[in-house]
Amino acid sequence: MKRQLKRHLNLMSQQARVRECVRTRWRHWSRAWAGIGAVLGVAALLTWWPAHRASQHRLGLESQYETIRLMKAQNKSLRRQIERLHAQEKLVLELADSIPMIAVLGSVGQAVGDTNGKVFVEELAFEMEPRTNVPAGSSVALLDLEGLGTDPNDAETFVDSLQAAIPFASVHLEATRAAKVNRQPMHAFTIRCSF
Repeated sequence: MKRQLKRHLNLMSQQARVRECVRTRWRHWSRAWAGIGAVLGVAALLTWWPAHRASQHRLGLESQYETIRLMKAQNKSLRRQIERLHAQEKLVLELADSIPMIAVLGSVGQAVGDTNGKVFVEELAFEMEPRTNVPAGSSVALLDLEGLGTDPNDAETFVDSLQAAIPFASVHLEATRAAKVNRQPMHAFTIRCSF
């Protein structure tokens, strides 16, 4: 058998050969970095996807149970209101033990009626002093009234009517001031009745 020797003659210049070598190396490194990037991308996706699904699941549960959270906050607010109502009820019951409550409220209504519709009572507030802190001969309960009158003298007329209606109470006009209701001038007053 005859050996055939193939000989290649490279007619490229030295610079062209260097350029071709650089291009070849650049292609190899590009493929290597692309492969590494693809592997890292797949690894990142495999790591991120479960965390993303868990986050979406958590957000779904939070939105699903948002109404329960709102009901819990509303329940807390209602519990506070119930506690305040219990305190007011206890105060009214204690006051009713010592003073005939219906008679006092009826007397306030009678005094308002005596002013011929010139006085309006806006707010009633009862306050009870603890019996242990009350010295002998002093008041046990306070009734604060806030209202409006059409004239500055209406409050004094109301105080006189209230004193006549509740003779066992000490009625004092605490304060008067000018006020406006729907742009109409009125006179606000505060009255304290001590029993």
